[in-house]
Amino acid sequence: MKTRKCLKCNCIISVRSFLKHILNEHNLSEKEYYDLYLKQSDEGLCKNCGKQTRFYSMSRGYSPCCSNSCGAQIGQKKRYENPEERKLSSERTKKYMADPAVRIKLSKMQKKRYADPEERKRISEVVKRSEVFQQKIHSNAYSNKMHEILVKRYADDKNREKMSNACKNSIKMQTALKSEKNRLRHSEIMLERAKNGGIMKRYEYDNKVFMSLPELALYIWLKQHVVEFEYQCEPLTYFKDGHEKLYIPDFNIKGRYVEIKGPQFFKENHLWDPFRKTFSYEKEKCMIENNVCILRESQYMIFVNWLYKHYGRSFINSCKIQSIVKSKE
Repeated sequence: MKTRKCLKCNCIISVRSFLKHILNEHNLSEKEYYDLYLKQSDEGLCKNCGKQTRFYSMSRGYSPCCSNSCGAQIGQKKRYENPEERKLSSERTKKYMADPAVRIKLSKMQKKRYADPEERKRISEVVKRSEVFQQKIHSNAYSNKMHEILVKRYADDKNREKMSNACKNSIKMQTALKSEKNRLRHSEIMLERAKNGGIMKRYEYDNKVFMSLPELALYIWLKQHVVEFEYQCEPLTYFKDGHEKLYIPDFNIKGRYVEIKGPQFFKENHLWDPFRKTFSYEKEKCMIENNVCILRESQYMIFVNWLYKHYGRSFINSCKIQSIVKSKE
């Protein structure tokens, strides 16, 4: 007959009668007795998330995890400690995800889950609390590794173009581009950084320095199509606060002044100085009096796209120089 020693009164009791003994003699339940005399310091808490776990019996003690999902994660961590098991698991996952039907099914499930704001918030919090996010993603080694991977990817022109197109066609980017408010806000932030000493891009070509990529694109397009023009032509004058100011149009094409302006230079359909946060009414009046043609984003992007198509990104990158942008009147 199997016996067990009572750790409270030091008497020997049969296993069958042990529960009756601690209940009748000591007024203790099985769980209370286990917590007092048998429980270990690391028992009773989930090894994955730290929550309270279930008590089974005196012989089994507490469950090592609080739920099936935590148990699966613990088992997965143990399997991934073995390099061979980790490699086999990766191969099985790749084979499973190679099926188009599986990818479509998972994509639909993910979209359905992310359509609910509360579910999306819950998933985000779970990811942030995870051990991988806390220890791996926030580490300097992981950041340096990801930086090296991105640099290698961007070194390939085809891969860089593929990633750029995927970003431009994403729902988040399309939504942001359609919002005029977001675009103007982004332009203001970038110009504010430039004003405070930030580094912005300029371009050098044909022994000339261009303030922006659209100016370079239009210059090359005009030269290739043998159009009569002058870059940075004779300055125009106007008065502001009693002082004479000079304004140099970007181009003079067949006797017509042409100026390239991004969306950040307009506010309420008037010329806006994003550096000084003021309207440039005097300069705008000078441009109207001299019949200056303003090329906006929808117009100058035609020349930019033409430049990318015929010359390629590597040529444009070779023309880049770094300089601090200053406001020009």
